Amino acid sequence: MTECDFCDELSGGQRNAYANRYGPRAPNRELFSDRVFRILPTLGQLTEGHLLVVPSRHLTSMGDLTPYELSQLEAICDSVRCVLLEAYGQAL
Repeated sequence: MTECDFCDELSGGQRNAYANRYGPRAPNRELFSDRVFRILPTLGQLTEGHLLVVPSRHLTSMGDLTPYELSQLEAICDSVRCVLLEAYGQAL
């Protein structure tokens, strides 16, 4: 397997797009993390408030989530949706 950019970044590595772009000026972009997921602003956002929900463990597809992880993803998406709705109004 080739090095995963997200795994490198989330483990504090320096061989990833985020570290290359921001280096020591902004060592971490996590807005939220728990045992199962992390929430990150994207690099080159599509629009203000665009976020990534990234599994804390390496997966090649969200289809590989366990039933428990899938339920946690649904809960996190509901929470993020509420925050974004309050900040930006109706979201897609």
